[in-house]
This record gives sequence, structure tokens and C-alpha cells, in this order.
Amino acid sequence: MSEPAPRSTGSASPNLVLFVLSAVMMLNIIDRQMLSILIDPIKQELRLSDAAMGLLTGTSFALLHVLAMIPIASWADRRSRRDLIAWGLGVWSLLTVMTGLARSFAEIFVVRLGLGVGEATAVPASHSIVSDYFPLERRATALSMLVVAGPVGQTLAFAVGGWVNEFFGWRAVFFVFGIPGVLLALAVRRVIREPERGAADGSAGAWSALSVRDALAHLVGLRAYRQLALAAALAAVANYALLIWAAPLWMRLFGMGTGEVGTALAVATGPSTIAGVVASGRLADRFARRDVRWLVWIPAIACGLSFPLGVGFVLAPGLPLATGLLAATTFTGAMIIPPIFAAVQSVVWPNARAMASAWVSLLLTAFGLGLGPPLVGWAADVWTAEYGDGALRPALLAAMPCFGWAAAHLLWASRSLADEIGARSMDR
Repeated sequence: MSEPAPRSTGSASPNLVLFVLSAVMMLNIIDRQMLSILIDPIKQELRLSDAAMGLLTGTSFALLHVLAMIPIASWADRRSRRDLIAWGLGVWSLLTVMTGLARSFAEIFVVRLGLGVGEATAVPASHSIVSDYFPLERRATALSMLVVAGPVGQTLAFAVGGWVNEFFGWRAVFFVFGIPGVLLALAVRRVIREPERGAADGSAGAWSALSVRDALAHLVGLRAYRQLALAAALAAVANYALLIWAAPLWMRLFGMGTGEVGTALAVATGPSTIAGVVASGRLADRFARRDVRWLVWIPAIACGLSFPLGVGFVLAPGLPLATGLLAATTFTGAMIIPPIFAAVQSVVWPNARAMASAWVSLLLTAFGLGLGPPLVGWAADVWTAEYGDGALRPALLAAMPCFGWAAAHLLWASRSLADEIGARSMDR
């Protein structure tokens, strides 16, 4: 028989919990994104190819991350989510520091394998906790705050990481961003209290722990959930391709250094991504009160807009136009994920929320990081003989249709979302 889920150990301000978990998510994204601004410096020192750097930026992290996600999510649906986040944050922060000590491709690859396992603790458990602190009518906005922490971290990774590399070298970047995570892990333990599952839905105590098999059977049986997971994964391919390879694209085409390109990318992507995430969360909460299908219609529209904007960015002949188009693409791209996660957390049972978020994050990471960056790097290597420093352009263009593909799955999800959310309330 499954162990009972842990009960609340006290009370905590929902907004304070959201703030702390947002800081966790910020460091989570920093550790994923900081390597993109350091692609060329690491490539030159270690004498690596673009394909090899694609493996380091994406595949090395994603490989064990996706394998660890499901058992970790099962733990989060049964035991203390707070403790899981604190331990995971402490481990991956120490591994970030160790990346700065690595001396070869193999050492960085192995360290990032472990970092991927550590970061697998963050998203499922955080989404589950927040969904037990905030009711459905406020959930999209609350979850969007976890997502908005990503572009804040991305901005810091680009701007701070670029200039730290300029002055102190690429290894120092990993020390600067790794050490604060250990301190934040202690704050997670002190501030967050474990909520009862289903508390924000008025069903606390009504949900017993599920076995992994039963949780998976529940998720697979939801048509809307299947389409939401596929849509998130496909959109991630295009989004991560742009985020990971934008820095080397500009450095090669426009002759920029890491400090300059990091600042330019921070300005182009930081505010626009934050605005997109906040806007999508607010719009989703507002319109979903009238029709819950807006939780998928909003990201579907955003996907449809991201495709032409992404193509325009890749083909832009100069930096000013490229900057504007990247800002527009990141704005619409950022509107995709928050409503999807809100729909996911609302359509599944409360005792399967961590597992539900884990599968979406697994596919998002496997496709977005595991396949996107290395395939773009491989394609750039293949086309270098023909296009030279411009080889990243056709490689990135090949990833952009994934936005349209994701939009199709979101529209399919809209056909069953409302019925399945209604059916969930009768399953207690």
C-alpha cells in the first residue's frame, strides 16, 4: 500500500512561498542557459566543434534529467516536496561550481549529467506546491511567476556571465552563479511549509497517494494532457534553438565579444520574455473564467506568431533589426508555457500533479535541450563549407516550423480540455 502523502507542517504566506520558489527557478534557468554565452570561449580553449558544444549545452544536461524526472516526481507526489527541492538545489549548485574546475569535454559532460539530475527536482515539486497554495482562478498567474523567473535568470546569465567571462574567464562564471544556490537551499528549508494536497481546490485530505502505475494510467487517459505535453515539447525545440544559438550567431555574423553580445541579448530577451510570461498568465486567468479553453487558445496564438517572427530574426541582415525581432519572438515564445502548465495542473488529479508536470518537463527538456541544440550544431557543421560563418542561419531556420506544429496540438487539446477538467471534480 502506498504511503500517505505528508500533511501540512504549518502555514506560510503563499506570496512568500512563491517568491522563494521563483528564486529557485531563476537559478535553475541560469544553470541551463549560462553555457550558451560561453560556447565560443569554451570551444576555443578546449578545441571543440559546434556539434560537441551542442552536446554540452543540451544533451549532457537532458540525458539523465529526463530519466530522473519520473522517479523524482513520484517521490514528490508521496513525500515532502520542500525537502526534495532543497536537497536538489544544493546538489546542482555544487555541481555548477565543479563545472568551472573541469579540464576537458568529458569532465564537463559528466558534471552536467549530474546537474541534470539535481535540476529534475525543481519544476515538478515547485508546480505542485504552488498549485496547493493558489486556487484555479489565480493559478495561471502564480505559475507564470515561476516561469517569469526563467527570463530573469536568463538575463543574468547573459549579461553577468558575458562580462564575468570578459574580465575573469569562463570558469569564473560558474563560481559566481553556483555558490548562491547553496545558500538559497537553506532558505527553502526554513521558509516553505508543506501544504496538504488539494488544499487550494477545497479537497484537502481527499487524495491518497498514487502508485507510479496508477498515476501514469491517469495521465495517459487524458486526451488534453497528451496534446499539451506534445505542444510544450515542440515549442521548446524552436525556443531553445533560438536561445542557445543566438549568442554565437551574433558573434560570428556581427563580430561581437561575449560581454557585448551578452548585454545585447539581455536587453533583447529579458524584458520581452518577462512581459510575455506575465501577460500570458494574466490573460489566461482572466479569460479562462469565461471559457477554460483559453488556457490553450492563448499559447496556440502565441505559437502562430512566433514562427514568422523567429524566421525574421534568423534572416535579419543587421543587428538593430535582429534585436527587435528577437525581442518580439521571445515575447510571443514566452506566452506559450505558463497557460500550458496551468491547464496541466488543472486537468489532472491533485495527487498526480508532480508527475504530470514531470512528464511535460521531461518532454520539454528531451526535445528542447536534448535534441534541439545538438541538431542545430550538427547542421551548422554540415553547412559550414557552403555558408561559412552564416551556417547557423539555415540550421536555425530548420527548427522554426516546430512552432506551427505545437499550435496544432494545442488546438486539438482544446477539444477535450473543458470536459476533462469537469470530470476531475467528480473523481474525488
